[in-house]
Order: sequence, then structure tokens, then C-alpha cells
Amino acid sequence: MNYYVTLMRDVIDYIEASLRERLVLEQVAEKFGFSEYHFNRIFKAVVGISLKQYIGARKLTEASKLLRNKVPVIEGLL
Repeated sequence: MNYYVTLMRDVIDYIEASLRERLVLEQVAEKFGFSEYHFNRIFKAVVGISLKQYIGARKLTEASKLLRNKVPVIEGLL
């Protein structure tokens, strides 16, 4: 299981670096050499939520930060 924990840390680092891009399960799973189904099962087991939920929550968090700083969300995310 430690291998998967380390792998998911790398995945999260990749997601954080790519938040301004369109991220989908197929793309992320392929980048890390897994099928979509297997990757999502591993991600959910390690992180506790699906990849889609994680990406959505992170993007909402970043949009919230922009709103607090009075930066138009569309402008800040582009």
C-alpha cells in the first residue's frame, strides 16, 4: 500500500501544478500508467474521494481565494 500512497502524492502534485488546465480521469490515469477504472479505485482508496471530486473541490477552493481577493474568477483562472 505504501507504493500507492507515494504514487497518489505524485498524482496530487501533478494536479496542483495543472489546476488551471482541464483535467479528466482518462488523462491523469494514462499519465500514471493505469486504466481509468483501476486508477480511480486506487485514488479513492488512498485519498477518500474520487479524482473528479478532488479536482472539483480544489478548483472551487482556488476560485474562492480569487473571490476573496476581488479578482474576477474567469480572469484569475485563465
